[in-house]
Amino acid sequence: MLFRSPAHNSAVIFSTPELAMAGLTEAQAQAAGVDVAVARYDFSQDARAQIGGHDSGQLKIVYNKLDRKIVGVHALVDGAANLMGEAALLVHAGLPLEAIATAIHPHPTLTESFVQAARMALAAHGPVGH
Repeated sequence: MLFRSPAHNSAVIFSTPELAMAGLTEAQAQAAGVDVAVARYDFSQDARAQIGGHDSGQLKIVYNKLDRKIVGVHALVDGAANLMGEAALLVHAGLPLEAIATAIHPHPTLTESFVQAARMALAAHGPVGH
């Protein structure tokens, strides 16, 4: 039997724009004693979102400041449901921002938002432990 922790749940609200989430919110992670930071990506700068005419919204990656492991992903954009497969894997595997930042994602796709958010957070915070 597979065990699925509530911290690994994912969900999608099929609204316009779509709202999707995997893992914990900032508040839930903090309540669990995790010191978190957030990497953000604004879809107004995203080529795929612009092509589709749905370039408002945001991706938020919640991660542990200590080891940069991802504990939550939240997206508000048309097509957010399509991001949750990757988001659920990132959260379930506890991958760090560095794993996303070095992965090649196809252009133009909404999944590039993961790479851009991770790279911006890493550039702002420097090496692990700083």
